[in-house]
Amino acid sequence: MTVKEAIEQADSMRPNMCEDAQKCTWLTELDGRVIAEIFDAHEGFEGISRPAYVIGNRLEEMLAPDPYSVMYIYWIFMKIDFMNGEFDRFNNDAIMFNTAWLSFSNHINRTHAPKKRAKIENV
Repeated sequence: MTVKEAIEQADSMRPNMCEDAQKCTWLTELDGRVIAEIFDAHEGFEGISRPAYVIGNRLEEMLAPDPYSVMYIYWIFMKIDFMNGEFDRFNNDAIMFNTAWLSFSNHINRTHAPKKRAKIENV
C-alpha cells in the first residue's frame, strides 16, 4: 500500500479535516515503529532505514505488505479520533489496529529468523 492509497482510503471511510501532511507524519511514525519493534529483531531486514513520508512523494510503498497494510488505515483512524476527542471511536480503532499489528508481527515471527543476540557466559 502506498502513502496515497492509505490516506485516500482513510479519508473515504472517515471524512475528516486533518491535513495530508499530518497523516504523512503519522504514517512515518508507524513505519518507524515497524522497524524498531519488528524488523530490528529479525534477520533479513538489514539496510532498511526509517522512511520519511511527505506529501510530494505519496506514491512510496510503506513497509507492511498486503494483507497487513490495513493497519495503516486503523492507525490514521486512531489519530483522527484522538485529535477530535472521540475516545469511544478511538478505543474501537485501537482494538482493530492492535489486531492488525499483532497479525503482521506474527507473520514476521513465522517467516523470519530472530537476530542472534550476544550471550553472556559464566566463567
